[in-house]
Amino acid sequence: MSKTKTAISIIAFALSVPPQVLGQSSQVFGVDDIARIAQTSRDNAARFNRDFRGQSFKAKLPVRSISENFLIPERYTATFGKNPFGGNVTCDVKDRPTINLMMDWERGQIVTISGTIRSTMMGDIRLDDCRYVPHPGEKG
Repeated sequence: MSKTKTAISIIAFALSVPPQVLGQSSQVFGVDDIARIAQTSRDNAARFNRDFRGQSFKAKLPVRSISENFLIPERYTATFGKNPFGGNVTCDVKDRPTINLMMDWERGQIVTISGTIRSTMMGDIRLDDCRYVPHPGEKG
């Protein structure tokens, strides 16, 4: 195979591989993308995995709830958003410093939440590696 054909093959392969496979993030998704991400997950899991899993997410959302995992003590699920069913963002919380930080949060307090999209459940986006920046005094 000629050097030109080899170079073209390498470029074509690189363009066909999703950015998250190469360890790159092509964009940061946000609150306006939640419904589309959840719908894609319901309609076509393969497309969800290609387009969204492993991608970055960041949004400024109100605290909806922080609930204890009934199967694993000292592990919590933090939910951010305003929707009663779906359209929210959830994170599992197990580290003590973060749990201590969340103890003072109230429902409706605004928090900037960021992480890596893992999956969806009941219309909510589940993130890994969550990071939080609370905005005391701001309510949503």
